Amino acid sequence: SSSSSSSKRPRQSDVKNPPVVPNFRLKAPALLHDFILTKNYCLFNINDTSINPLSALKALLGLSGFAGSIDLNESASHTHIVLLPRSLFDETDQSAVDDIDLFHDERILAIPVNNHFNFHFANAYEDETTGRIVFDTVQIDGMDLASTTSHNSGRPFWKNDHPFQTVTPSRLVRYVLDVPNRSLAVGTPNPKVLSTRLPEFPSLPRKRSARRHRYVY
Repeated sequence: SSSSSSSKRPRQSDVKNPPVVPNFRLKAPALLHDFILTKNYCLFNINDTSINPLSALKALLGLSGFAGSIDLNESASHTHIVLLPRSLFDETDQSAVDDIDLFHDERILAIPVNNHFNFHFANAYEDETTGRIVFDTVQIDGMDLASTTSHNSGRPFWKNDHPFQTVTPSRLVRYVLDVPNRSLAVGTPNPKVLSTRLPEFPSLPRKRSARRHRYVY
């Protein structure tokens, strides 16, 4: 029993050097529903957002979900693809990775792209030949995060006879990022549209995660 109990105790080195947790701040609440990894980066899609006070009050009263109180600025010129280096997890001082300013910290790559919204990523990988990052994601031009839309007179969209006629169509696209130049790669459509058949929840075999892929399901 002594062997069993000792195996449950944290190692002394873990107690002295607990892992750091990088964290960042934004100027407004955001819906970061998904992110994706490459060998060296955590990749986020960050929009220009604000809080709708009336919707927030309804959420506080339990009348709706909190996500519905987040308004996406559809007139914004850009969405940012943010690359957070995974090397930040190797820092030994928590203060070095606290309250990171994503858009002014030189360690972070924030690449502006045309304004859009996304829920889910498919995969991302680093091209070892070019140093570029390639990732596939399901993209839409705008999104109503509330449970109802302006197209259906306040009814939940799933109660409509043709619910998918009330939501913004989605498409599977591929982005290629020029990491050294902190920009979209040139010389190819960016993003490149891979499918317009209202795709969602893209996936691929786990063993291909963060590696070059040919198919997405």
